[in-house]
Amino acid sequence: MAPLREPNHSQHVAGSFKALASGEILSRLVALAALVHLTRTLGPVKMGMIGFAAAICTFMSLAVQAGFRHVGTKAVAESPGQAPRIAASGTLVRLIVAALAFSLIFVVGSGLPATGPVIVVTALSLFSLALDPTWVFKGLERNRQVGRALVVKQSIYVVLVYTLVSEPTDFIIVPACLFAADLTVSSYLLRSLLRGAKPNLSLNPGWGLLKDSVPVVGTGLFRHTIMTADVILIGIFLTGEAGNRAMGLYTVPYSIVFMALAVSSALHDSYRPAIVRAFREGKESLHAACRGSLAASAAVGAPIVVGGAMVAGPLIGFVMGAEYVDGAAPFRVILASAGLLFLGGVMHNLFLASGQLAAETRIHGLAALLNVGLNLFLIPRHGLMGAAWATLTAEACGLLGAGVVLKRAGILVGMSAVFRPLLAALMMGAVVGFVGAERSLALTIPVGVIAYGLGLIALRAVPEDLKGTKGPPPKVLG
Repeated sequence: MAPLREPNHSQHVAGSFKALASGEILSRLVALAALVHLTRTLGPVKMGMIGFAAAICTFMSLAVQAGFRHVGTKAVAESPGQAPRIAASGTLVRLIVAALAFSLIFVVGSGLPATGPVIVVTALSLFSLALDPTWVFKGLERNRQVGRALVVKQSIYVVLVYTLVSEPTDFIIVPACLFAADLTVSSYLLRSLLRGAKPNLSLNPGWGLLKDSVPVVGTGLFRHTIMTADVILIGIFLTGEAGNRAMGLYTVPYSIVFMALAVSSALHDSYRPAIVRAFREGKESLHAACRGSLAASAAVGAPIVVGGAMVAGPLIGFVMGAEYVDGAAPFRVILASAGLLFLGGVMHNLFLASGQLAAETRIHGLAALLNVGLNLFLIPRHGLMGAAWATLTAEACGLLGAGVVLKRAGILVGMSAVFRPLLAALMMGAVVGFVGAERSLALTIPVGVIAYGLGLIALRAVPEDLKGTKGPPPKVLG
């Protein structure tokens, strides 16, 4: 019998990233159709109320997710034969946590007559999140199914939104549509995963994962504080209809930022198994995986940030309508924060692989405190721009702290890998600026894509991992 060979590292990463990223991007593009309808139907005030409710519920969703996308995925990757058992137990535990979190939100929402109802309806998605087994599929590296599920979910959401939301008073239906779409797809995926299996319904594996994920939950709590404290404090400081409008101008362009974050998440989810394996193989393999991850993160993230910042006004006006264009300035700053998360995802995978999640939690805890303090100081004085700059400053400090810790531990190497993709993105920005950033997107986007591609080729900055053609020699497994 011929010996089995370990699959090529680059092919693994490229294949996983293409499957996840294509699904993420296509699903977000489908979701943009819903956003176009909602922004024009509901207006900035109602969209601001929806954004505020989402920010509140995001914190409770952290308890339901409980680090399963990281610790749970790792457990499945290490014991794929136990995937049904791990999935069933983890889902039961997540449902218990979801019920507790929903009860708390229901109590809080009951005391908020204006935004309480939309907050409670938004919180229903905690249950569909608990049923979502995509963390198991990622551990099994069955990412095509995850990508397809994302597209189907957003397609259902779009159909429901266009069917049920026709005037501003229908705004409370929007989170209900999202819950219905999430529940449908999550239930289908869970059923397909457990079909034919007889998993032990013991809570022990799930409780174990929940316990192991405490540092991840802590880090997630601090990360979401950095990302959402600005939204919540804007809602507190800027009250009334004017405050809700400001909230809409700030949160609605976040939908474009979330598309960038979805691509970042897909990239780092694809690299996570490879980095975990590389850490076990030794420093040489780990450093190679680290350099590849940094290069890919810069190559994917830099053009999104630079290009998005250049065409921010026309992009927001095209997708959301002219009344949202005033949100372009803070959008540019928030997009820069998202760019830092492309590199932050590399740091997180290194912390996870090396078992230093507690150190990561402390770093992000300090960054979150800095963020809240800056928001409290800047929002009353500078409004939306103050909130945006507080977020960017906290992200930069957190990334710097993580880099220092990992560098001292001898884990982080290859930061120079980000320079060439960044230079190519800046060259692209110069070309778009020369053509005219405020001109039609039909001109500036193709010009930017071509300029960036040529820049990558000229600088020899196309990451090998994303080509999927090269990698270390395969190892004989048997």
